[in-house]
Amino acid sequence: LADLDSAWKHAVARAPEDDRALVACARYALIRSSVHSIAANHVPVLVARAVETGLWPGVRALRVASRIPEAKARIEMLITLLGVRALTAQERLEAADLALDASQADGARLLAELAKVIDPSKVPRALDIALALNQASGEIEALAGLAPLLDAKMTARVVDRAFQLQEEGSRAPVLAACGPTMPSYRLVSVLGHALQFERKDLCR
Repeated sequence: LADLDSAWKHAVARAPEDDRALVACARYALIRSSVHSIAANHVPVLVARAVETGLWPGVRALRVASRIPEAKARIEMLITLLGVRALTAQERLEAADLALDASQADGARLLAELAKVIDPSKVPRALDIALALNQASGEIEALAGLAPLLDAKMTARVVDRAFQLQEEGSRAPVLAACGPTMPSYRLVSVLGHALQFERKDLCR
């Protein structure tokens, strides 16, 4: 694709003065579309198996994954590949970055599942992405899923965000998931909030 991009840029530069260059632009666009279409048709488990057996090097599988046009499908492919032991440490980091990049565009609901298989060094970035979401984009599911993987400092950020949620009922799953790693100084306020919510519920 790097060569294709180079050829495309060269043709675009010449297109205003050369009709043949304009035709070349259309041809290169069709080639790119075909490459992406082929990548999208790869079955994740089969690609993972090809890497496991040594039929494909990890770098080839990552290249295929990066060309999948739909973000959700790209993340699912990368999650499957991250379960393959044959990937090198560098390939695993690259796969994690590709998946996190895709989750910013779409597929936020897969963040929690992704965080379970990526290198721990990438979890803070996953949290940053989750905190930038909104409820409609799956923020609650993402935060609740990430919570068990966080340290005390990151958990405090999630607790702060939970208290900013407008709906009382939306806070509960996030705060409950934060329980095991919640800093003690926040536990008191969370328990007080839970009791207050329970009293409101009883008064209805």
